[in-house]
Amino acid sequence: MNGPFALPNPLIQAATLGDLRPLDLHLARWLGECAGDPTPGRLLAAALASHRVGEGDVCLELSTLAGRAPFPEVPDLVAPELAAWRSELVGWAAVGRPESIVAGGEPAPLVLDGADRLYLGRYWHYERRVAEAIGARAEGWAAGVDRGLLAASLAR
Repeated sequence: MNGPFALPNPLIQAATLGDLRPLDLHLARWLGECAGDPTPGRLLAAALASHRVGEGDVCLELSTLAGRAPFPEVPDLVAPELAAWRSELVGWAAVGRPESIVAGGEPAPLVLDGADRLYLGRYWHYERRVAEAIGARAEGWAAGVDRGLLAASLAR
């Protein structure tokens, strides 16, 4: 790349219209600069993952937007088809895989979990810790329960 890194115009237009926050654009730009190989699909995924957190979700489900324009006001901003989008993300240095991270691999700014859930790395870790804590509590609770008494109570 020569000169300063520039985001694709449709992403900028989405922010100008208020569909994306400036923070979403800054994250996409930063990842594009730091991780390299900033394809439009990768930058869109990064911006949308950040956007979903701003909307109160912990991840972006790629399948909900694959092959579509996420913002009707910006028809030139179209997400790749799911298989192509996923393949594009798996090959990007900014995206980690859960199995690698759990095995002691480097943390990543983005985490692709399963076939289509893209997380900001921090939120993937949060969700994982919550799930582990719930699982630990559930195991502890079940160990002290009189299952016969519980079954009889439920039958009543």
